Amino acid sequence: MNARLVPFIFTLLFSFLSHANDTKLTKLNDFRSWEPNQIQEVQIRMDMPKGFHAYLDQIKVQQLKPDGFKAGEIRVKPEVEFFDKYSKKTRKGLQDTGVISILIEASDPIPAILKFIQFNLRYQVCNESVCFLPKSLSIEV
Repeated sequence: MNARLVPFIFTLLFSFLSHANDTKLTKLNDFRSWEPNQIQEVQIRMDMPKGFHAYLDQIKVQQLKPDGFKAGEIRVKPEVEFFDKYSKKTRKGLQDTGVISILIEASDPIPAILKFIQFNLRYQVCNESVCFLPKSLSIEV
């Protein structure tokens, strides 16, 4: 291989990988005041590059704060089914753009000073050519 082509190939590959994993998460709602054991829903819009999908079973809430708060069911809309050539199974998730809904249950008792709920949202995106490692993003509501 020509030594002049190596830097060009690495630049092209890095550019593709950076662009392809350009997933954006946007919080759509905030919580109202909390009551002990109350359940509220947080909605997050997920925008992926065209042709990418996110696996529903890879969307997870981690490190939920404050202590005592719990994450419940995670749903996506519109939920689509697609054949995953890597696992050779039909999987469910989001395609291109959609909304992730997460149920959050308050602790009992509620902390005296509660300004926000914070958690890491873990997800994985793939397309027909590449599957990126799972990624986590900090969310505050």
